[in-house]
Amino acid sequence: MSTPIRSSGRRRLQPSSRAGNPIRHAPNSGASASSISSNESEHFLPMSNFNNNNNNNAQVSPERSRQHLARNLLAIACLWPLLFLIIPPPTADPAHMAILSAGMSDTMIGVSSSDSNSSNNKSFTNKFRSIKKRAHDKIDNIRAVTSRRVNLAAKTQFLREEMSTLLRRKDIVGYGPDRPRVAVVVVVPQPSNNSNVGRAKGGGGEGDEESRILKGALDAVQSVFLTTDRNRIFIVTVVMDGRGKVGTFEAKLDDIDAGRTMHRHGGEVHTHDHHHEQLEGEQKEGEGHYHSEKIHTLYNHEGMGVSASRKEAIHFINVLSRKHEQAGIKSPEEDLILLFLSVDSRLKEFDDNNRTWLDDVTDALILSPSIEQNQDIINKKDSKVDTKTKDGTMQPSNAVSFAVDTSSSDTEGNVEIHSSHIGETLSFDQKLRPRPSSATKQQLALSNGESYPTPLTQSATALRLRTYNAFPASDEALKSHYSADLELSFNLWMCADGIDVLANSYARVVVDP
Repeated sequence: MSTPIRSSGRRRLQPSSRAGNPIRHAPNSGASASSISSNESEHFLPMSNFNNNNNNNAQVSPERSRQHLARNLLAIACLWPLLFLIIPPPTADPAHMAILSAGMSDTMIGVSSSDSNSSNNKSFTNKFRSIKKRAHDKIDNIRAVTSRRVNLAAKTQFLREEMSTLLRRKDIVGYGPDRPRVAVVVVVPQPSNNSNVGRAKGGGGEGDEESRILKGALDAVQSVFLTTDRNRIFIVTVVMDGRGKVGTFEAKLDDIDAGRTMHRHGGEVHTHDHHHEQLEGEQKEGEGHYHSEKIHTLYNHEGMGVSASRKEAIHFINVLSRKHEQAGIKSPEEDLILLFLSVDSRLKEFDDNNRTWLDDVTDALILSPSIEQNQDIINKKDSKVDTKTKDGTMQPSNAVSFAVDTSSSDTEGNVEIHSSHIGETLSFDQKLRPRPSSATKQQLALSNGESYPTPLTQSATALRLRTYNAFPASDEALKSHYSADLELSFNLWMCADGIDVLANSYARVVVDP
């Protein structure tokens, strides 16, 4: 039997495995005590030598340092998307999101190239600068988008407020379908004697024809604003046939349009002492209403004649009406009334503050839904009616010719008005020349003398705009007011319900002899 090995005086370290457990030899493996003692110097080292080896192993090589760096960057790149799951998107700051997205994309690029360029510190500096720049760019883009949205919201709010203001202004939207507005057409014709025209100087002398025409046109336009509630005026279209702009004429039209002359608001007739530098439409202190533009002037530098000029004006009125309907400031059910007014006549003024000529004309041309029980009156066999309105009411397609009064002045300048008699009308002979006529007793008896038919229209004629648009005939070669009225009368009698004169009404004009 072999003698057991005794341990020496110094302490030996127990060999251990990598897991820290003592090394155990299998039985009969041949590992005797002598073999252990022979390798004692290799496996059992002094404590000083063991500490020196640990210090040497603590100094990691550069290659292992790069590997650790690459692993750390890879771990950051893999864990970076988790930040987007932690931060709730609805409450995330856009600037932070920009920095995170920019940093993440550049980190992924940095990880893929860190193994080859990790020794170059400048590349990392450039990458971080790129991250910062891209983050700031995204922040600027976000701020720009946010600013545009804020500006758009402010503009939308401003437009809503403006539209709300417009819808409250009666001079813009009127009073509704039951009290429709009027569109006035005034054609300023060319003088018959062209030798006396002083167009370059704005009209020439006091006694020539051009001055009389321009003065008559201004008086006609002024009479519209003096006898009509301004809130019921849709537009006054003045057609300058064969003319350009005339400075003094335009300035006087501007005064009428701005309210610097006498005009009517409801039952009140007044004027405003505006200054030219005031913004048009601005509310003056102490006033309870606004003044929107009501006059539009068309210029025909080459003479077209009265018929073509009227057609051009009505085309503009139709376009303006459609634009107002598209903008929501005019109801499609509002049936505009069209008024042709010649330059040698003016609407007659009355002292009644509660009723005007437009009220009488509206009652004659527009049937409100409340009069449905009287539909049998207009459903006679010999009555021509046009299309139904949206509320189902059949509207007549007749016209109203205004009664004509004449004026005269004495040597002292006093003007006297001579009223026409009930039943006076205008007709024509075999050569289509005008001649005075009278309504028959049977015609007067049909309406108890309140209205009577007339063959021809005269100085002022009112009809529905839709009635005029439905006329089939149009001869643009007609130059004078009489020839244009003759064609209008033919269309009204052949294709509509004819022409009536309202005897006891405010639908009257004054004509200078």
